[in-house]
Amino acid sequence: MFFILALVGFYLIQGIFHFIAILYRLHTYRCKVTLYLGEKECTVDALIDTGNQLRENYYGKPVSVLNADVAKSVFLTQKIHSIQYIKYHTVGEEEGSMPVIQIDRMCIHRDTKEWIEKPYLALSTRNVTKSGEYEMILNPAVIIGGI
Repeated sequence: MFFILALVGFYLIQGIFHFIAILYRLHTYRCKVTLYLGEKECTVDALIDTGNQLRENYYGKPVSVLNADVAKSVFLTQKIHSIQYIKYHTVGEEEGSMPVIQIDRMCIHRDTKEWIEKPYLALSTRNVTKSGEYEMILNPAVIIGGI
């Protein structure tokens, strides 16, 4: 009987630790990002997605993807100096292209603030998530020195 209780206790504790690890990873891969272009600024919820390997065409700099609704509300009235297009491929969709702009800067809010000068953003033609949990897919190369 003791052996069975010990075994059940072991699996229960292991399950709790697994659940805590999942919660920690969710926190690790989510953050707030403030975007700046001209006089406009906007703070969005972002997901740091290791699957995002997008790069802009000329210099190979990492590109993050911004939600369509946010892009329209923030950047619609701003003067954009140049636009380029990149091709992308997602799960469940063959292939497409998105316009890419370079904004003045962005601040990634994690344990500390990380300032990125002249980052590239792909302006999605649709929302980046159906659930609305986040408005931006952040390319991890932006954080680890890709710019």
